[in-house]
Amino acid sequence: MTQQEIVSLVVFVSMCVVCCFTGAVVRRWLLNRCFPAFRFEPWLFEPIRQSDLTDEQRQFFAKHTPVYLARGFEPLGDFLLRRDARPSVVRFFLSRDRTTVGELTWYLDTTTIGCMSVLLDGFFLESGTGEVQVLPPAEHGLQFFMLPQEDAPGLIDLHAASVARVAAERKTSPAKIERDDVKALANYGRELSLRSLHKQGVIDELPAFLRKKQAAC
Repeated sequence: MTQQEIVSLVVFVSMCVVCCFTGAVVRRWLLNRCFPAFRFEPWLFEPIRQSDLTDEQRQFFAKHTPVYLARGFEPLGDFLLRRDARPSVVRFFLSRDRTTVGELTWYLDTTTIGCMSVLLDGFFLESGTGEVQVLPPAEHGLQFFMLPQEDAPGLIDLHAASVARVAAERKTSPAKIERDDVKALANYGRELSLRSLHKQGVIDELPAFLRKKQAAC
């Protein structure tokens, strides 16, 4: 663990102690103010021009895009997810067989190479580079597959093998995805993930936009 990580951990723990002795409104404000990752807001999915990306974001996209193209993925464009100090953005791709969405994500200055699919029974599957401390149980309707190193070819292979295995276990097939389905698929996976975190007690309540959606239903 680096010195910066240790300092961040100490600050976070200190904030958690403070939050234990404050009301819900103050607690939510402190977490949102000091730890923007806790601001669970609807993603924007607004098209963004390459000229509006940072140099680091352009370099990240340029480094890994050729791997998706070589595997037959079709580029779908770049999209703004959140208006942070440096924008949180994603570049989407769609596989030749229309069953997998590839994604290069720069989110709160964290980079992820990923793929996502959904089975015909509604089960959501996502693979990504990095580490996730709390993986959702399969009974919550989704499953993650993680690759600890930044390896785009390895990630695509991991996702393909995982989708084939889980589809066989569930006796179903991957659903076909159209270009216009990508935003809905990403939102579907995020909603399942947040609901899973809530069921596991990692977050104390669902984000406001999901509570509104639930009330509307």
